[in-house]
Amino acid sequence: MTPVIRMVAGSHLYGTDTPASDTDLKAVFLPSARDILLQSCQDVVVTQREKTHGERNQAGEVDETGFSLHRFLDFLGQGQIVALDMVFTPPEFWLEEPHPVWHRIVGSRLSLIGLSTASFLGYCRAHAERNGARGARLAELTQMARFLGEERASHGGAGRLEDIETRLRDFIATSNFAHTAIVMIDQPGPNGAVAHLSCAGRKTPFRTKLSDAEALLARAAASYGARANASSNGSDGKALSHALRVGYQTRELLSTGHITFPRPEADHLRAIKGGKVSAECVGQELEALLIEIERLADSTSFVGVEPDRALRDDLICHTYKNAIFELEKI
Repeated sequence: MTPVIRMVAGSHLYGTDTPASDTDLKAVFLPSARDILLQSCQDVVVTQREKTHGERNQAGEVDETGFSLHRFLDFLGQGQIVALDMVFTPPEFWLEEPHPVWHRIVGSRLSLIGLSTASFLGYCRAHAERNGARGARLAELTQMARFLGEERASHGGAGRLEDIETRLRDFIATSNFAHTAIVMIDQPGPNGAVAHLSCAGRKTPFRTKLSDAEALLARAAASYGARANASSNGSDGKALSHALRVGYQTRELLSTGHITFPRPEADHLRAIKGGKVSAECVGQELEALLIEIERLADSTSFVGVEPDRALRDDLICHTYKNAIFELEKI
């Protein structure tokens, strides 16, 4: 794999990092020429330390997620937050000189971004609601159960987790989940390690029916919701700050066609993250922000404009063709 770009992401990019923060890196890469020709490209590559169940990153630890060029441009065309963050990340957060195609992407980013009123605004509102006072674990259980329900419906009520592995991995990789992953668990017998979906501590093997996996997570969400409501406030400062930041970025993008990093509201977000602002106050601010975003979405000219798919295809074809030509010289 050839790197296109590697950059600092997460709290160190947003300006909300604390002494306890880990380091999040994002990257785009070119698959090898052989993988391109054999159509066996790995679309998402995650590099991180193996952790025991329930273990979280320690201060200073580094996680890196890389996306193949074609998958990254797909995410950008869908208006995915992770891709939007990356194309607006300033050069001072780049870890190395990028491949020439990255400069073309950044120079044409507004043409490559897909922003529809329904999907983008809906994502922002749902993200805020999911990461509100109920907490991040409940949010991920609810979101995963909904995703599996949609996949089950598209399979006519049938299908298993193993049938949707690629879409499942993509969904997890682009959702900024802290408590959801695909893990390998050793099993007795000749099969050895078996892939499992792990969500907020609930694990289910890939051979599980979609309907059963959906029901498991829905039940877990219901029980977790009851516990969260019974706690002192049920809130998660980190999740609340994350939701509000997404709203701030959305408002700026719709207003100016740009996203600023580090975030101008970093001090306020850090206070929320540290539990110094009540969940009620944050909720009121979120609601007002989302109302403003809805108004902007109705009046912004580039919302609803389809991404330039011809440009996307040209970037991929030109870059991958050059990679294959380089292989022929060897």
